[in-house]
Amino acid sequence: MKKKDIKIFWGYGLYPDRVGNHIKKKMSECSGEEISMMKSLKAISE
Repeated sequence: MKKKDIKIFWGYGLYPDRVGNHIKKKMSECSGEEISMMKSLKAISE
């Protein structure tokens, strides 16, 4: 059972070894916080 204060996100990167448009790092080098800040993922979560 999941705790109420824990959020689960499932996603994927089409080109994880390319430098991103919004965060200028490869997805494989980003922290979870940076990944959650990406505009494309933010739009999905709203």
